[in-house]
Amino acid sequence: MNNNRVYFYIDESQDADQKEADSNLYLCISLILSEDKDEIYSSLKAKKHDIRNDQFMGVNKKLINKLLHYNDDNDDVKNEIVNTIRTLFFRSYISRMKFNGKEYDATYYILLKSLIKDRIIKYKDRTVVIRYEQNSKISKIGMEQTINTIMEIIKKENKHVISSHPILEKVTKEDFLISIPDYTLGLFLTYLEEKEKKSPLNFKINRFEKIRSKIRLFIDLNIPKYYSRKTFEHL
Repeated sequence: MNNNRVYFYIDESQDADQKEADSNLYLCISLILSEDKDEIYSSLKAKKHDIRNDQFMGVNKKLINKLLHYNDDNDDVKNEIVNTIRTLFFRSYISRMKFNGKEYDATYYILLKSLIKDRIIKYKDRTVVIRYEQNSKISKIGMEQTINTIMEIIKKENKHVISSHPILEKVTKEDFLISIPDYTLGLFLTYLEEKEKKSPLNFKINRFEKIRSKIRLFIDLNIPKYYSRKTFEHL
């Protein structure tokens, strides 16, 4: 394994149908260092195996292959996954923006730019590997063009020398690490939903609190405004 790599796993979610006027697209990038990658993979693989073989977890047979996917997992499974990932070393960064008539992919690329540029600069001495889940709405060409644009901006600023051009890779659910941004984003969106309710479900808020420290930044491009993990309560 190349110990000088940093991996960025990407997942996205909507808070409503894209046709709705106030619909937002959320993007989450989770940073995993090469020295921690194998441990995270092994922990998630072992947890999936345990859940599959636990008859008391109540996992529908049809959903067995979808384990580690936040929107499909039941509450018992979510509790197990959260208790596992809270002990692992990763950092997550989230951004959101309303579609406002823009296409899905155009919105996605704007969100990507808002998150990835500073991360590339921070890890300029490492090889950056950007892994995103297969999605018919997102093209490899579009991803490549977005990353190339970011690299051109960094070069023009003439403040940083990036050791190597980022590597882009498409992945499937078979790569367990894609569940890190998936769960981070799912927990965060659930937290926002519960905060809006007059009678929030505290157990859902508490699940988010277990991984709050993992989320280092939330950018609301609608304002725009930046929130740290200590200021989410002011959303």
